[in-house]
Amino acid sequence: MRWHFRKRSASETESESEPEHSAESLPPPLQPLPKRLKMGESGVGEVAKAILGFTEAYEKAESGKIKLMLELEKERMKFVKEMELQRMQFLRTQMEITQKNQEEERGKLRINDDDDDRNVKNNGDVSS
Repeated sequence: MRWHFRKRSASETESESEPEHSAESLPPPLQPLPKRLKMGESGVGEVAKAILGFTEAYEKAESGKIKLMLELEKERMKFVKEMELQRMQFLRTQMEITQKNQEEERGKLRINDDDDDRNVKNNGDVSS
């Protein structure tokens, strides 16, 4: 199958542009249900009532679902915040432990250096 395209002329593109919004192009506004339908005419009123009941139930279910989703999102955000605080506390504790270990290592090095200095002074010998 082969496609054939042709250029549109200026008159075609202008006439096919989006229609202007006027009172004639828009559908007439819907009237409230009681004015449009006379209840009891061949079951149409009952169908309309059933549809309205379904609509109300659907809207109620959807609003409940939205409320639940918002509540779940709040709980998720609270959980994420708590996890982040615990992570920060863990890192802080880890940093403190590392600093204490480094201080202990420095202290041991100073003691060894002092011992070496004493050995050199006393014996003139550097070996330990």
